[in-house]
Amino acid sequence: MFLKELITNTSSPLYRELQDNQNCSYTGEYYIDDSNPLLSFYFKDIEIASKVGIWKPIGDSTKEFIKKQKGEDNYYNKPFSYTYYEEEKWACPIFVSIHFFNVMTSRAIHMGHQDHMWLMYIERYVDEIINNYMPSPDVDTEKEFPTRFDYLMYKSLDTLIDWVGAATYNSDENNKVQLNVSSVPIKWAASTLGSTLYTLVKTNKLTDSQYAYYLEMIVKLMNELDASSNKALSKRILDHATKKYEWSSPDRVVIQALIGYYSQVDHFLKSKESTFEKELSNMNGKPIR
Repeated sequence: MFLKELITNTSSPLYRELQDNQNCSYTGEYYIDDSNPLLSFYFKDIEIASKVGIWKPIGDSTKEFIKKQKGEDNYYNKPFSYTYYEEEKWACPIFVSIHFFNVMTSRAIHMGHQDHMWLMYIERYVDEIINNYMPSPDVDTEKEFPTRFDYLMYKSLDTLIDWVGAATYNSDENNKVQLNVSSVPIKWAASTLGSTLYTLVKTNKLTDSQYAYYLEMIVKLMNELDASSNKALSKRILDHATKKYEWSSPDRVVIQALIGYYSQVDHFLKSKESTFEKELSNMNGKPIR
């Protein structure tokens, strides 16, 4: 009840602390300032967050909030504005919840904590967002973020990419951290990133340029993973991006859609030796370009 109240009340200390705690290293690790008592208590020793399952009340409450955001006249289906980006997002339960998971999961990754921290809630947020996605008539679909929902979908994917991308940095500074496929949160982040892309593509609710934009973000990450000897993570992303369930057969409709969107990806990111092209060509039964 305490944690649910913290996320549902936009004036709670949790909102203030998360806004104040944005100090992040180039590797994606968040530093917890002692002036933030809530975050310090739960995240300085990440075992505490694990033991109490802090993610469940936060995640469940946020899912329920998203479910209620329906209709083209809803705030989140209205045109994106930079007042939201600069100010309003810090009073938005969805954005703040995503940032909460970001701080928590980054701590787990960089402390070598072998728990996925139920980071899969991010995919559930996107599921609920896309279910209620209905841009109002005054929305310009050619913009980078047509609606506030679009920005939140981008932020969700970008957060997952940051978690997986931690594997591209060496861990010399902290030898107890294994920033690769053996890291439980990184492995689950790769799976969740792939399955989130699958969900988005399968709905066919976005424009081709939006899908190409998201795919380009993921292809860039996969290339970086390939270059840092983490091809297993690249393959994991693509496997989950082409299947409804982990043990399902590849979805032909999604494969063809990804091939089409890939044609719009910056040619500097394309390589016949990349895991993306090799694996997708194998699924397709012939080269994808």
